[in-house]
Order: sequence, then C-alpha cells, then structure tokens
Amino acid sequence: MTLSFFWILLTPRWSFTIATNKAVYAIGEEVQITATLKNTGYIPQTITSGFTSLVIVWVERLPDDVQVWYAPSHVQTNQTTFMIDPEQSLTRTFIWNGSWVNQVRYSFKAAIPSANAVRMSDVDTEEGRQFYAQIEINIISD
Repeated sequence: MTLSFFWILLTPRWSFTIATNKAVYAIGEEVQITATLKNTGYIPQTITSGFTSLVIVWVERLPDDVQVWYAPSHVQTNQTTFMIDPEQSLTRTFIWNGSWVNQVRYSFKAAIPSANAVRMSDVDTEEGRQFYAQIEINIISD
C-alpha cells in the first residue's frame, strides 16, 4: 500500500494542449495559437528541452501537409530545464498572420522538443519531441 502511494505521488503527470482563439476564420484574420503544458501531478516536476524555447508550433496546409509557418522564428539549441509546480501551467502564445492563399483548412501543431533535439527538423519525429498536440481550423470566404 505504501509503495503505491509513493508511486502515485512521485509519477509525473502532464497535460499538453494546443488551441486557437476560434475554430473558423475569415480570410486574412490573425490566428492566436496557445500551447499549454500543465503539471497535473502532486509535486513540482522538471522538463528539459533541447532548445531554449520550450514550445515549438508550426502550421501545415491541408490536405498536402506542407509546412507554411513555424514559431519561434529563431531558436537556440541549448538544453534548458523548466520547472512547473503542481496544478500550474507553462503557456506560450503565438500569432500567425499568414496568407490564406485560397486554402480552406490548416493543421496547427505544437511540440516540446526532447532534450537531445538539435535541429528544428528533429521535432517532426516522435524521437525528437516529448509532447505533441494538433488541431485543425477552417477558413471561410466572406
């Protein structure tokens, strides 16, 4: 019984989400993208990223999955450790004001790089990221 208690207490528990401020946008509207990592456990936890920026976001045009934008635009490769207290979140917000170029659907993706990631392209792979989330939005014409 005691072992189970400590296992529950000490086991890291995280929630990682990505959201936009709306589900549907008109052509030319800015999109606010928010990525949130929350410690849902019972004790402070640390997470180490291979970049100084904990969260990387990117936008892909659908259905062909072509990357059209990413943020932050400049990342430094340097292992950085972040600590998050229980029931606290680390939130990063980005604004995409990209051109819509007659597209109607986009996929917004967010990831937290693994500690050994050294290039932005590493984050595209499962081995290069610790957490990953995505959503899709629709663009409508006026």
